[in-house]
Amino acid sequence: MNAHRVRTAPEGRRWRVAILLMSAVGILYWVLATFECSPILPWCGTVGFGVDYLRSTAAVVVSRVDVGGAASRAGLQAGDRISLRGVPFSTRYWLRQIRSDDPVPAHDVFLFPVQRGGIQLPLTVRSQPLLEHQTWQSSISAAADLWGLLFAILLAVRVPGSKQARLLSLILVTYFAGKQTEGLMPWATPDFVIYLLNLAVKHALPISLFSVYAVTFARPLSHARSWLLRTGIALPIIGAVASTSAGISWYVFALPFDWLRTIVVAYAVGLGCIVSVAAGVMAAIASSGPERRRAAWSTASIGPVWLIWAYSYMIAPYSNQHVVNSVGTLADVAAILMPMGLTYAALTRRFVDIGFVVSRTLVFGAVSILVLGIFVVAEWAIGQWIAASNRTANILINVFVALSVGLSVQFMHSRISHVVNHAFFRKRHEDRIALHRFSSEAPFITNEDVLVQQTASMLLRHTDAESVSVLLQNGNAAYVCVAGGGLGRVVGENDPAIVALRTWHTPLDLHTCETLVEGDRAFPMGARAKLTGIVVCGAKPSGEAWAPDELETLEQLAHNVGSALDMLAARQQRDTLGTQMAELIEVVEQIAEQNRQLLHELLAQREEA
Repeated sequence: MNAHRVRTAPEGRRWRVAILLMSAVGILYWVLATFECSPILPWCGTVGFGVDYLRSTAAVVVSRVDVGGAASRAGLQAGDRISLRGVPFSTRYWLRQIRSDDPVPAHDVFLFPVQRGGIQLPLTVRSQPLLEHQTWQSSISAAADLWGLLFAILLAVRVPGSKQARLLSLILVTYFAGKQTEGLMPWATPDFVIYLLNLAVKHALPISLFSVYAVTFARPLSHARSWLLRTGIALPIIGAVASTSAGISWYVFALPFDWLRTIVVAYAVGLGCIVSVAAGVMAAIASSGPERRRAAWSTASIGPVWLIWAYSYMIAPYSNQHVVNSVGTLADVAAILMPMGLTYAALTRRFVDIGFVVSRTLVFGAVSILVLGIFVVAEWAIGQWIAASNRTANILINVFVALSVGLSVQFMHSRISHVVNHAFFRKRHEDRIALHRFSSEAPFITNEDVLVQQTASMLLRHTDAESVSVLLQNGNAAYVCVAGGGLGRVVGENDPAIVALRTWHTPLDLHTCETLVEGDRAFPMGARAKLTGIVVCGAKPSGEAWAPDELETLEQLAHNVGSALDMLAARQQRDTLGTQMAELIEVVEQIAEQNRQLLHELLAQREEA
């Protein structure tokens, strides 16, 4: 395929590099977080107890002690208090990890000044390697994080020139990478710095960026949408500043939690999430066509995560533990539905054009492998079932299974293709069907102007071209734009693009020659070796190349429309010739009548003479 790709602007290249670097860091931390409970990361350990904050006294209370763990062997008991001011910064910081059930440095020694019943006991706890199994919730969360980061990379690589794609990839990177980048270094100080950065990123960037993303649709903005933008940016920033300052005061200066600051963080971030989702909903309502699809799918995919996040900040502290656990499970499911929904929209509804050839091949291969796996499992199950049968029955059943699989290969191939086209590439499939249908109906349109206008309208509606033009030969050695963009624009018949189309009658990449024809691809409209006109499609706003099936469909449509125009011209010429012939016959008859009258007059004069 001689496909043309729009050259990425320097701004797009810089964004792509930045997003790829951020994604690489996120994936690195994802790998570390995935293996933090295994011997692969030997610096990750546990002390075998949990703590809860005592917000008013700058202390923590031991909430649980694992039986047989390091804390249990050291003599720590549930209910013991540990003052933050009585421990060094590193220990104070790792207490945060202990509270979150995250790993601490393995084989490290912690000296805790424990207060128990008015008596202070210095207890020494040596952490031990962490060897735990992940739960299904953590597995879902890990899969969602990786999927989201990979989708962000795909957007950065495939459509770096699209502002909306850049914002969406930044939202995904900051959200999914922010979930990973904390608590994985064996040194307290650098991990604490990353923790503070993560507070700012997690609380401000994803939510604010989604508000900015929402206002890229349906410009200009209404007053309400402008207010939502400003509020959606301000609230998360306020929450980020408050949470970062709270982290510094708690871990660096061992100050008690400030309840006002805690409430500010909770409600600023929670309300920011709600405002951000509202901005996305209003963007979908205000938009139309492809813009509405993009706004609706992005809001439907990201919105549930934001709303659950708002609940976690604003309502969860006042809910019972059963409800909190249920919402936590729902959050894990929503987190994986986010990249899943965006990926599905990208493949089916042309949410963003990430490249048809690669995506369809991968999806078709994945579905085929899945079906093949099902057959392998089914054959294995049948083999286990018939193992106890006699030899004759065993042979007959194996032959039946082999024949069934062999005869169903063609059927399975067609059904898989049908499922892939309709379930994953429905919008592209529907567009191609609509263009094929119009291509077949074009010869039956009897008005040239109607045919040309409908051609331009169908191409704008069912392709991703940013512009469409139809140029027709005007009979004066030139081609004139009669529909679409650039009405009235004239291109001479000796223009390099026109010459190439008249010579080869094949689609032309307009970037390969110096031409006055403005666009990305030109398709010849002709019949009987004559070029009656051309269809010109502009580039895709995403910068993607035209897929082979798209080029084939557009070429066929242009050919059929050209044939229809040629038939209309021939019909018009025939009608004109018929009219002229009728007029000529009438003139001949008049001359004959005049001759007869003249002959009668001459005969009459002769008889009189």
